[in-house]
Amino acid sequence: MEPVSILVGLGLLIVFILYVTAVLDVIKNRNRFVTLQTQGLWLMVIVLLPFVGSIVYLLLRERSFTK
Repeated sequence: MEPVSILVGLGLLIVFILYVTAVLDVIKNRNRFVTLQTQGLWLMVIVLLPFVGSIVYLLLRERSFTK
């Protein structure tokens, strides 16, 4: 295998792990959100922008968007 394909595969694996972690965190911690709309909004952001949305959610999950 070429080094570029290994790096691309590793990058995709990292994005997938971040995506799954963020989605599961939103679903499992329902009582942490102020409203149901906040939870739905985060799910939409994560699904529509998998890489950026997951990173932003995981960085901000303990801040003002939750109780």
